[in-house]
Amino acid sequence: MAEVCSPISNGRHFMGLTDGFPIPQTKVGAIQQMLGVPLISNHPNTVPVYARTQYCEINNAFEIDTGLNENGSPKNFEKISDMIIQPQAIGLIPASEWSPRPMTLKQIRDTYFTRRNGTARQFDLKLYNALCITKAEPTAAPFIGVEWIDSNHFKVDEKVFSLFLGTKCDNNALFDKQGSFSKYGFEQVYKGANPVLSRNPTCENVDDNTVRIFTDPLHRFDRDNSFNRVEL
Repeated sequence: MAEVCSPISNGRHFMGLTDGFPIPQTKVGAIQQMLGVPLISNHPNTVPVYARTQYCEINNAFEIDTGLNENGSPKNFEKISDMIIQPQAIGLIPASEWSPRPMTLKQIRDTYFTRRNGTARQFDLKLYNALCITKAEPTAAPFIGVEWIDSNHFKVDEKVFSLFLGTKCDNNALFDKQGSFSKYGFEQVYKGANPVLSRNPTCENVDDNTVRIFTDPLHRFDRDNSFNRVEL
């Protein structure tokens, strides 16, 4: 049985001689060698594992199930788990939670972000700390799922951020009316309603559904100012 495959390069599908033509599964390996790039099927259930894994690693979107480990964490998280972070130097709070010594991103995730919410780990604090990390280390943004767009607006990939927090990411749980963003008073800003944000390259993948823009009307924090606790 044949299936349709498309070549990918640098994380993007591109048109090629094979695009739109059925390729027998038995020939995928040979054609991949000839083209020098992996092939990804237009039928997700039949994509070869090597193509699916690389596609996830390049795009960091985790939209294909095989991008997850058994415990639900992204497989490609291991690729950046050794990134060194200076928690206190980049302003992670509260200071009592953080070692003055350098920590790997995996250590930070495992010892703080995936732990149950508490006084020092309530959702708005976790969000602020995640934004501090991606502000200091922009390359970590696709793996953490949050990043600043400008001084007052930040972007959230619900699936990726849920995985980073170690929580379920079904049905936009963080974004629904009973979800953490609503509960903690964060306000969604629609991309199409703001011409400046629409033109910002950081907002290219914002779909106002699984990837959204938010602001904090309670003014607890912004990109250039540290966290100011507000009683909800």
